[in-house]
Amino acid sequence: MDRWQAMRIFVKVAETESFVDAARQMHMSPPAVTRAVAALEDVIGARLFVRTTRSVKMTGPARGTSRIAAASLPILPNRRRPPAVPTRYRPASCR
Repeated sequence: MDRWQAMRIFVKVAETESFVDAARQMHMSPPAVTRAVAALEDVIGARLFVRTTRSVKMTGPARGTSRIAAASLPILPNRRRPPAVPTRYRPASCR
């Protein structure tokens, strides 16, 4: 999973305050959402959520990160791969 998708998942968990609700809304399994957030926490080097069996609360670093991510994600492309180069611009050897 790419980091942008992990950020989208993080923002959804922050909005819903629930891994299960975020998973449902994103059409993913709860374990996949948990793994994505854990991977993002590893990259950032900080815990983003305090998890208990009954609640999910954002940590201090998560509050700032969620505001930045929520503002940034709408302007990013939803594609995982860069856009394809039109055929007319490709060298003849690539056609």
